[in-house]
Amino acid sequence: MRVVTLTREELHLKVWSAPLRTVAAEIGISDVGLSKACKRHDIPTPKQGYWLRRGDRKKTIPLPPKHKDDSQITFYINDSGVQTGSIKTLKLEVDTIEIPSDLKSAHPLVRATQESSRGATFVEAKGKQEFRTRGHLDVRVSPEQFDRTLRIASALIFASEAQGAKWAIDENGSTWLSFDSQRMQVYFLEKMSRVPRPEPPAPPVKKGEQSRPYFADLLRPRWKMIGTGLVSFVVEAHLPNGIQCKWGAGKHQLETQLTAIVAHLPVLAIAIKAMNDEYEARQIASERRRQARIQAARDAETTKILRDRLVQAAQAHQSAAAIRNYCLDVANRYYRLELAADDRAKLDDWLSWARQQADHIDPAGQPFASLVDRTVTLAADFDRTVRHPFSRDD
Repeated sequence: MRVVTLTREELHLKVWSAPLRTVAAEIGISDVGLSKACKRHDIPTPKQGYWLRRGDRKKTIPLPPKHKDDSQITFYINDSGVQTGSIKTLKLEVDTIEIPSDLKSAHPLVRATQESSRGATFVEAKGKQEFRTRGHLDVRVSPEQFDRTLRIASALIFASEAQGAKWAIDENGSTWLSFDSQRMQVYFLEKMSRVPRPEPPAPPVKKGEQSRPYFADLLRPRWKMIGTGLVSFVVEAHLPNGIQCKWGAGKHQLETQLTAIVAHLPVLAIAIKAMNDEYEARQIASERRRQARIQAARDAETTKILRDRLVQAAQAHQSAAAIRNYCLDVANRYYRLELAADDRAKLDDWLSWARQQADHIDPAGQPFASLVDRTVTLAADFDRTVRHPFSRDD
């Protein structure tokens, strides 16, 4: 299997440089699949008959603005050139897998699951067993299908390990299958049927007493889950349509699909890795856009604070100048008069004080370093207060 990744701009140039069927063949997919990919990513494509027109009449529809994200468009293709989205089962050279008749030589993980199930109870309301410990495979089946499921699991684990897979159980009781260092969460699931729970008989009423409501019946589940015998193996992954992640629980029994499961593991590992890489790239791009919006908000807030600070300084400077002019007018008026010595002393003292106040509020008289300093300290929680507009980019 191989993976082909293109940007929207690259795919737009390709579909307007040659017919869709030609471009699809170059990529390794069908023209229908290519058309769907273009529609999904809002890439216009030529209409029918476009390539039959004369060259001077051909017009290219420009690419619309980005509407989803900055990630690349990924196509998953197997070696035969067919898109993996249309593959139901990948057939490789894998020997037929036989199911053991008992668990005497079962895999260690299966034996641990069997040991953990001793004394386990089947919760009918949830449709699964409650194990005593967490060191067991993720098996969600009824007690009637438990032994059969363990035998299937043992055969599957041995066969997949022979192809390079590794199985493990984490501290939360989840089962993980690794292939080519790519982890996949897996579990065995039985299809359950929900049926109404029969109502218990009402408690007897003693002679001479009135019947009372039986409130305990209100807390009793009205439904219960019973097994259907259809057991499936599921790989927990969100992959493109057509890449199989579930086997069994259909027209084919799980026992007959073990070979296909083991053969399909390489496809799943590559597809999941590609999807994870694409998701990580989208997260990184989204975080970069978020940081850019935060930085823009910080710059805008810093400019606003500096502008307000400048306006306040200019207003203080004007006020200081007005005080000095006022002092000058007062001095000119009263110095012309013949004031008593005490009054003249009081006037001089007041003028000295007023001029000191003007010097104090005048920002032009501050040290040069303070005058040109444009350092602004924003609130510690400023980044959390930035509102990010909703967009499809995130």
